[in-house]
Amino acid sequence: ASRRLLNILSSGNHIWVTSFGYLEEDYKVLNQKKYIFHQQKCEVNKKFDEFKKEINSSDSELCIISGEHLSSRLNKESQIKKLYYLLNDLFEEIKIIIYIRRPIYAATSLLSTMIKSGSSPKGLDLKFFSEYLNNRLIIDNWTSVFDDVQVQIFEKNELFEKDIVKDFFKRCKLDYYPNLKELQSLTSNTSLDLIQMKYLSYLN
Repeated sequence: ASRRLLNILSSGNHIWVTSFGYLEEDYKVLNQKKYIFHQQKCEVNKKFDEFKKEINSSDSELCIISGEHLSSRLNKESQIKKLYYLLNDLFEEIKIIIYIRRPIYAATSLLSTMIKSGSSPKGLDLKFFSEYLNNRLIIDNWTSVFDDVQVQIFEKNELFEKDIVKDFFKRCKLDYYPNLKELQSLTSNTSLDLIQMKYLSYLN
């Protein structure tokens, strides 16, 4: 059976996968900013070796990787090309699925996440958000490297049966299991409303 990689750019979050596409200059920037979720180069290489070993020892036909940072942190074609060459040696087929949101909704969600993480932003930094939430740039970068790319609008009326989980399973060509809906509701990242953001940002 062919071995396929289906890459879902939405939620879920295998953070370490993003680091596979980092270039030398990225490590310098990350070391300066000290992002806690980023690993050093030697740790990234070790993680990739573990990932490669896991894939090669598996008899599964399908591997699903989900990572929201793939679209926001790998914002250069050269980074995505590096990731492509690494993954292309492991899989016979690679499909990319990108879930995109209206920029204002994505910016509000990101602002909420920043505040819940301890920040106290004064408002929407348009330059910052336009860099990380540029749907056109994200789509162009990934389609310029990968042949099979699907783009789905992350809005209820656009999703299969208006359900993100069912839409995800349909695109993965997997049978839907209703009990996973309950699991999703327990782990979903709900955004703060305006009042909550104001108070928590003040406390931060």
